[in-house]
Amino acid sequence: MTRKAPPAPLSQAWTGAQVEAHAHAALTAALNYFRIPDHWEVTLCFSGGDGDNAGEVHVDQTYLRATITLNTEYLRTSPQKVWETVGHEVAHIALAPFDAFWVGLPDKTQGKQREQYIRAVENTVVQLTRMWLRDHPDPA
Repeated sequence: MTRKAPPAPLSQAWTGAQVEAHAHAALTAALNYFRIPDHWEVTLCFSGGDGDNAGEVHVDQTYLRATITLNTEYLRTSPQKVWETVGHEVAHIALAPFDAFWVGLPDKTQGKQREQYIRAVENTVVQLTRMWLRDHPDPA
């Protein structure tokens, strides 16, 4: 099996508006791909951010809301990274119901078991992201 080389960086960085437009297109496609029901309210936010954290998601399962925050500065040089990051964060939303099991456990299970749980969820999200990219590649 051959792996594709990573996409070449843009010769000129995208503007914040271009990143935002591409992120909104990716969000619509990812919500459909992961079959996130329409009654979920998913919002994109953008920050100038520093460091190499491309994005993060905060989920409120009680009210079926999620906020995905993207680091526009980090994502400006790669449309593919925008597409991948949005898909990754939406995969976290798809797995969010499993977090309800963790909340109900006694405090004594919080140590090593918590780390194992987080690792398992992140590994699963990475695999789902790879499926997303394979089945729905970035159109940019």
